[in-house]
Amino acid sequence: MVGSLDEELVIAKLAKRVRGVYCRLRSRTCVHQYNPGSKYDGHWIKVAKWCAVYGINPREFIEVQFHVMKPYPVLQQITTDAAIKRFFEKRKEYAGSVANAVMLQMAALEKLMAIGRSIRDITMDTQQEFDPLFKYVVTADAGFDDLSSLFWDDALEIYMTSIYYDGIYKELITDDLKEAVRKVRCYADG
Repeated sequence: MVGSLDEELVIAKLAKRVRGVYCRLRSRTCVHQYNPGSKYDGHWIKVAKWCAVYGINPREFIEVQFHVMKPYPVLQQITTDAAIKRFFEKRKEYAGSVANAVMLQMAALEKLMAIGRSIRDITMDTQQEFDPLFKYVVTADAGFDDLSSLFWDDALEIYMTSIYYDGIYKELITDDLKEAVRKVRCYADG
């Protein structure tokens, strides 16, 4: 999986995610169906690269910017050094919620397994709201390579964009996932 990694594509996907989060939040605050057009594509790429290099969740980064800069930050304000500083000053508020979400998923998995459901069944059940990184680490740890590969792309994006998961999942994070993140961050850092 690591050998066939296209770093530019990963950053482009991340930039699209940054843009989507910003547009959704901007649509909620002032302009219905906000769409800034392609002239701002460079802003999304810049933020995506920051997210990859610093291990920042794009949603978390954008939400912090909206929280601090009411009613909303203009695009030029989220691509300055001040935006990174704002983020790191306010980021701790989000750390607890990330750990809590993982713990809730672990508890739900344990309950479902206690009533006789298999990992394969649970992770493929669309009614369960487990995030792709959770599904990836659980299926990889269980040795279900066929299943874990289904969650690889989304798990990589989630893992790459948050510094919290190493401390939460510890040894469940695979070496392949760590190596892929290292490669993408090296690419993004130039």
